[in-house]
Amino acid sequence: MDTLNVRSHIKGVGRAKEFVLNFCRNHDVPAEFADSFSVMLDEFLSNIIPAATSPRICLTIERREDAGDPGRRRRLVFTSSHAGPRYDISDENRLVWPEEEVKAKFSPLTLHRLHEFLDQIDCRYENGENSVTLGKNF
Repeated sequence: MDTLNVRSHIKGVGRAKEFVLNFCRNHDVPAEFADSFSVMLDEFLSNIIPAATSPRICLTIERREDAGDPGRRRRLVFTSSHAGPRYDISDENRLVWPEEEVKAKFSPLTLHRLHEFLDQIDCRYENGENSVTLGKNF
């Protein structure tokens, strides 16, 4: 697992994208998959950065293999953690987003694209921090 802390600023999106692409190159993730995943990540981060109340966002990425799966399913898993108001994007049809507390909101198109592309979207909120995990099988 690799970890990166980025500023809660749009410039952090570029660093995060570079972080993901480098991780994929170093862990035998197919280039076309890595490019698609980084586009989804760009979309996701561009929407959460305005909501973050902390100056930094902690990002982790890992490649997992399911040893019990005869096809050896592989998954790229990305987690973002930051302080801010609670939100939940895990259900495309039931968005939890406190509009009065934040400056940005996931558009219906962004939510649809994330849910269409990803195999996993998990959201947790503990001690004032959002933790969102995005996963994609490849």
